[in-house]
Amino acid sequence: MKIGKLTHTNTKGQLVIPQEYRELLGINSEVTLNIILQKTGLFIQPIKKVIPEITGENMYTKTLEKTAGAWREDLQNSNDIDSKTKKRNLELEASKARKKQW
Repeated sequence: MKIGKLTHTNTKGQLVIPQEYRELLGINSEVTLNIILQKTGLFIQPIKKVIPEITGENMYTKTLEKTAGAWREDLQNSNDIDSKTKKRNLELEASKARKKQW
């Protein structure tokens, strides 16, 4: 087990992240922290950018609209390589768009 800096929680269970770590990770009062419970402890990660809504609709909805019909049954059962290639390209574009937004 790797030992870092030791600290305690206060009576409310609040934890102070050492200043050195806050500075290295760019954590300040405006940064959202993602806290994940793992088997033996907590993993705390700063979230610097949240996917914004796009013109009132979320990214998931936009992706579904863009790829509508890509999973039609006639494409899934088709032996036409061109149709399968188009489907794959649509899926890759949607995936790249999600990664770029994240």
